[in-house]
Amino acid sequence: MNIGIVTFSQSNDNYGEVLQCYALYKYVQSKGHHCFLLRYEQMPYTNFALKAFTLLSLITNPQRLFSLLKKRRGKMIPHATDNTDRKFFEFRSKKMECTAPLTKNEILENPPKADAYICGSDQIWASPDPIMYLSFAPKDSIKCAFAPSFGGLTPNAYARLLIRKYIKDFDFVSCREMSGVKLCRELGREDTCLFPDPTLMHNASFYSQIAQEPPVSDKYILLYMLGNKSEFEIQAVYDFAHKEGLKVIYITGQNRVENYYSTTNATIEEWLGLIKGAEYVITNSFHGTVFSLINHKKFLTIPLVGAYERMNVRIHDLLSKFKLNNRLYRDSLSPIKESIDFEYFDKEQQRLIAFVDQKLKILRQS
Repeated sequence: MNIGIVTFSQSNDNYGEVLQCYALYKYVQSKGHHCFLLRYEQMPYTNFALKAFTLLSLITNPQRLFSLLKKRRGKMIPHATDNTDRKFFEFRSKKMECTAPLTKNEILENPPKADAYICGSDQIWASPDPIMYLSFAPKDSIKCAFAPSFGGLTPNAYARLLIRKYIKDFDFVSCREMSGVKLCRELGREDTCLFPDPTLMHNASFYSQIAQEPPVSDKYILLYMLGNKSEFEIQAVYDFAHKEGLKVIYITGQNRVENYYSTTNATIEEWLGLIKGAEYVITNSFHGTVFSLINHKKFLTIPLVGAYERMNVRIHDLLSKFKLNNRLYRDSLSPIKESIDFEYFDKEQQRLIAFVDQKLKILRQS
């Protein structure tokens, strides 16, 4: 089949965003299909709609709104300025077939032709955007939701009506977190499944094919921090590294600006190689956690706070799945040295892959 993929992919500094898209693309391709990435260029009003949706969700949850106002934290760190040396555009251009950039109206009026469309993964359902719900797909095409996330948001009554309408005609629905599964089931799709992030559909050897070995002779800790607010002192990593005789390689992403420490703007291939070669990984990123697991690295994940605390559900679900709740940072870096049962992780990952293969039998139709 010819399959169109709709997901987040246009970031210039969020490694997980682009790699989840790449992983889904290669998974679909591995099943013998031709696929392409539908490049959806979201306009500023879409971001406004997301903010409005978030505000309405908070208003309908007074307890959480009061908690956020009391904490008065969680602002996004200022926007980064130059990411050209990360070469994300070159990666997308080389690794995936993409359409030209398309606006919402262009997609709705003249959607790229395909036999099937897949939306997912990432937090593409954090607002009721009709494109991210494949509302443009012709009635005779197959529509699949591959592990989209609601980002921990609680939709208000109006958004629930829209979502119910959008998911009604899907041939297959899955979500990345159990909270999303429960929501879709409440909205009439009782067949909704829990799916892993598509990055977990491949093992370390798959990513090693594109990973670039870092030119680092010293042993090091990889610190990967996104721009969402975390209550964490970066200096603690440098103090721990000094004690352990390790170097720190610090990579930022998702618009995080660092004014006090030296950072590295790695390409996607270099980022994969740096995780593979690290002694330890410390991150507040979901995908930083995923790739630590895939590469059998000892790690700690820093939870988010404030307005972004809702996004921790994906971390909790992931770590609970693999019985690794002790890898969530709680005021000390010392647990990072504790061993991890990667044999259990490998077995569970293979079960997940087999489960997904079986559930997506609809994509084996000709």
